[in-house]
Amino acid sequence: MALAAAALPLGSRIRGYVESLGGQGAARLWGASGSSAPALAALANGTLTSAQDFDAGWHLTTHTLPAAIAAGEHAGASGAKVLAGFIAGYEAGARLIGVVDSARAAGAGMTARGWYHVGFVGPLAAALAAGKVLGLDEAQLRGALGTAAATSGGVRRNFGTMAKAYQAGNAAMQGVQAALLSAGGFAGDPDVLESPLGLFAALDVPDGQAEAEIGRLGRDWELLASLKIKRFPACTPAHQPVQLALQLQREHGFAAEHVERIEADLHTFSLLRLEPEDEVAAGFSLPYLLAVALIDGELTLGQMDDRRVHDPQVRRLMARVHSAGDSYPSGAEDHPEHVRIRLRDGRVLEAETRRVDRLDTPEEITAKFRDCAARTLPAASVERLRELAMGVDALADVGQLTAASQP
Repeated sequence: MALAAAALPLGSRIRGYVESLGGQGAARLWGASGSSAPALAALANGTLTSAQDFDAGWHLTTHTLPAAIAAGEHAGASGAKVLAGFIAGYEAGARLIGVVDSARAAGAGMTARGWYHVGFVGPLAAALAAGKVLGLDEAQLRGALGTAAATSGGVRRNFGTMAKAYQAGNAAMQGVQAALLSAGGFAGDPDVLESPLGLFAALDVPDGQAEAEIGRLGRDWELLASLKIKRFPACTPAHQPVQLALQLQREHGFAAEHVERIEADLHTFSLLRLEPEDEVAAGFSLPYLLAVALIDGELTLGQMDDRRVHDPQVRRLMARVHSAGDSYPSGAEDHPEHVRIRLRDGRVLEAETRRVDRLDTPEEITAKFRDCAARTLPAASVERLRELAMGVDALADVGQLTAASQP
């Protein structure tokens, strides 16, 4: 995902900002030449990873992986050590989300109030990932968590803007900074999570929730359960409506110009941008996603484009998309979605599903990787990067992987 975003205006802008600060560092900028200090590289790379909402696993990879890799380059760590740090940060981050956002399914808690879990949990998860790579001991890791918590924050209103991706990049940067500071003896409160006036208290976590969730660490592996690979480059609540619309089109053979009206749950809590103005907002607009999918018979990265956003044909079909409800996006994938399409010949087509269609096979996942990476790298470099990534645990220096990510 990061390599695809590196070719976008967002990519050049975050990279330009980092480069404007001057200097070279140990950590490479993905999808472009150059390097920077590890925290700044984590900022740029984390922002890219989140840019098109094409990632997976509660967005945990968007900050834990860039943080672990940046710390690894700084320390000259092996691929195996970086992988272990990433897994540690991912697992801890998943449990922290379960603690602070436990009321989400009921339409309550931090998410319902507008907070974005990546902004709150992300710096802590990234600090643990980077700290693990740097070899911090328990006291140092707790100190890093205290410092990282000092930087927590972020709101969902930024969805569909460049700042949505920045929240992931910022989490990665703050995590790396907190870990490096702790390595040098600078630390925050070691009990910042559960103590009075700490993070859990500030977010009104129910009694017993923290103990139950954190007690699962090391027993239930969230990485295996939640790393669900997206098929579409869009906010998750859009996936079921889009797959239903495409299913109806395949089954009944109609073209976009035959459509008179489309009704779907618009999920405006997450899909905020009903009238997108650019490619960044496009993935957060269900009217746009449904329209461009039915016009092209598919939904791919290539359609997340400023020109398509303003295409008159797309805009005409967007105007035929209407709300059939607007439910809270709990994130539960067994939530039923219903789409109704009325055609100009009077036919009314309907479909419903509780399933999000993910990429399941190695072949599908590899094809997605190649599609993303080819937007920045030549074909031979794409294959070299794939080979290194598949054998990352055997790399003596993780820098071999990041070097292959640059054109």
